[in-house]
Amino acid sequence: DGVAWLWSRYLAGVGALLADDMGLGKTHQIMGLLCLARERRPAGNMLVVCPRGVLEHWGTLLEAYAPDIPVVVFHGPSRTLERLDRGGQLVLTTYDLLLRATDELCRRGWEVAVFDEAQRIKNPRTKAARAARKVEAAFRVALTGTPLENRLLELWSVVDLILPGYLGSEREFRSSYRSPTHHQLHRLRQRLGALTLRRVKEQVLADLPDKVEDLRYCRLADEQQALYRSIHAQQAPEIAAMLRDPSCEVPYMHIFALLTRLKQVCDHPTLVDSGPSSPDRSGKLEVFEQILEEALDGDHQVVVFSQYVKMIDLLARYLERRDIPHLVLTGQTRDRSRIVRRFNSEQHERVLLASLLAGGVGIDLTGASVVIHYDRWWNPAKENQATDRVHRLGQRRFVQVFKLITRNTIEERIDAMIRSKIQLIDQIVAPTEELVRGLSRTELAALLDINVEGLGAGG
Repeated sequence: DGVAWLWSRYLAGVGALLADDMGLGKTHQIMGLLCLARERRPAGNMLVVCPRGVLEHWGTLLEAYAPDIPVVVFHGPSRTLERLDRGGQLVLTTYDLLLRATDELCRRGWEVAVFDEAQRIKNPRTKAARAARKVEAAFRVALTGTPLENRLLELWSVVDLILPGYLGSEREFRSSYRSPTHHQLHRLRQRLGALTLRRVKEQVLADLPDKVEDLRYCRLADEQQALYRSIHAQQAPEIAAMLRDPSCEVPYMHIFALLTRLKQVCDHPTLVDSGPSSPDRSGKLEVFEQILEEALDGDHQVVVFSQYVKMIDLLARYLERRDIPHLVLTGQTRDRSRIVRRFNSEQHERVLLASLLAGGVGIDLTGASVVIHYDRWWNPAKENQATDRVHRLGQRRFVQVFKLITRNTIEERIDAMIRSKIQLIDQIVAPTEELVRGLSRTELAALLDINVEGLGAGG
């Protein structure tokens, strides 16, 4: 229904605001529209602008579900738009770059321009909002999971982006709706009905599974990548030599130490180097920030699991700096039942940070409807145990589960290993040591990204 509605707006050329609740597949619906638009105008170029935290997610989904659309990721030092001259390209970029490369991006005459997380440009006077309004496109569509009905000026800003002038100038709108009457608000809703599609989960529960899992990919930030490579270069050669020599015992202690440090770097460099805990040092923290913002804007309660107490502490400081009330549940928590009762009352803190071991068993967290696994456990059964604290009897809402994975790192290889062995380990809550000790030398080398030529497959 969403794709058909978007297509009707595209054919009418009037712009669209897709404001479905979090978890109802706004990105997939937009990909359906982009595929149809490309069939109709094969030479037309298309633009998707999004926050940096979801850039990788967009690229992953386009590759999986719209592989026939050539994608140009306009981001990073080697970015270029040279391929646009061929036509039929989709450019994926961020609001930051739209601001810095306004002339390059705005004067292109796009067939379709998509603005994801459009609440980012809800203030019409910011530079980002002004840059977005300069984008020349035959059809514009804005995405947001945040209801804007109660923030009228923000609503005007987003509507003016997709259909300039539809609600008059900013000054006219402010004047008309400074103290709106019930009749005025009713007429405004009627006018917006032609441009807006918003469905909340309760409206479509019959069509939804009761739980959806979403893998969210990110990339190491530059500093993170340098640290990751340095640790790997220091420790991998010795392990490789021992794996290559069949007379040597497998160096499990060294392997566990390297695995742990690499996984911690993927979370945030501060876990290994005690440097500043700023978000720009971690690609994963930027993705987390984006998911959390959308969840809280949509009035959801969130449980965040990590296996590292140090990461829980870092996330707690991050939330404190943003004045986001939260609770913490780790092995050191004294009164666990009080924390759980307070969170489930849904009247106080809307975020719970829990260590996987402390929060993963024996408690009920049905006050939440969003689960974020900040780092991956080796074993899906262990993760599922934690998720089931939220997705269990007594849960009245659709539950969305996010698992964060860093590209081209140990995390992606752990995920691949879990998938390849899923039938063997899905029902077994085994410790990491057991699972790793069950791997052959060849599998260990692949997991650690170590080149050990001549190693027998049996290892």
